[in-house]
Amino acid sequence: MKLISQNKRIWFDYEITDKIEVGIVLRGHEVKALREWKINIKDAVAIIHNSQLRVYNIDIPLYSKTNYKNIGPYEPKWKRKLLIKKNELSKLSSKIDKTGARLLVQEIYFNNKQLVKIKLWLGKKRKKIEKRSVIKEREMWKQMDKAMKQYN
Repeated sequence: MKLISQNKRIWFDYEITDKIEVGIVLRGHEVKALREWKINIKDAVAIIHNSQLRVYNIDIPLYSKTNYKNIGPYEPKWKRKLLIKKNELSKLSSKIDKTGARLLVQEIYFNNKQLVKIKLWLGKKRKKIEKRSVIKEREMWKQMDKAMKQYN
């Protein structure tokens, strides 16, 4: 597995309930741009529309050696189709309807077969008070680990 990009902010802003791995439909020059690590998934979110899973706000800039005449008009933040089985999609849509959660792009990577995969997390947005409690809890665990290391 070769990690291309990761969104670490999700840990802080959302309470994660479920994880899903899906494929993505890309053009050739977009895959080449990913091999150069030119991608931004900070605001990326997946939405189910017309029984298809699509991802929005993934910013893949144009590959530097691309011939502009061959590709036609290109938008870096086009909506892109995600590849998922129908039964998984139905389970996912029912979870989203019940909980009111969002599908967030956590990381994008090349798997062992050199295919581009996306790891989606199902999460609910945390309130500001909950974020503070998470920070306090992390600091408490850090202090406990530090004390244990000093004791040993």
